Amino acid sequence: MLYKGATSMRLASIWPEENSSSVDFANIFSAAPTDFHPANAQILYFTKQYDLAYRHALYDADVKHPVPHGILYVAVPHHIMQDATPIFGADFQQLVWDSRRDNPRQEIAESVRHYTQAPLLVGPVCGDSTEEIRRRCRQPGDIEHPVLESGELAQQYAWQGLPVADRLSCDCEVLIWLQEMHCRGWGRWRSRP
Repeated sequence: MLYKGATSMRLASIWPEENSSSVDFANIFSAAPTDFHPANAQILYFTKQYDLAYRHALYDADVKHPVPHGILYVAVPHHIMQDATPIFGADFQQLVWDSRRDNPRQEIAESVRHYTQAPLLVGPVCGDSTEEIRRRCRQPGDIEHPVLESGELAQQYAWQGLPVADRLSCDCEVLIWLQEMHCRGWGRWRSRP
């Protein structure tokens, strides 16, 4: 089970047709810059930790003025995740640095460029916003990883590209739920027929 926290409106856009169970993961691509690319607008980020998704949902609700927010649950079949490329340590910090610092040419260091071609990356989550990185960090080693209350390192899964989003849309169609929360309170569960 993987999770994604955001505004309810954004998460619900995964179902493009009102009374249909068909899904389109391309509707929830993350806007660049992101942890793993300065310009790629075709990356899907999920976490394996509910607590982290909940934090992201609250963050989105606060940033976008108190709006309904939620957590998308996606039961991803094992065969889709078996070819994951791990990214940790100095490589992770370098890719985040190249992706989120002030980088008008959108240059990515040669040593980490191959990660931008991997269909699925698995690694930690950056603990800073793009603005914080630009203001606080002076080098890749300054990038921080958040640790959850459980003591676990926050981890993310990033699928890259439209073909991968289409594959997820087909393989996960009936394995998706949306838990909606309304401005500081619990809401309802929703899935399509």
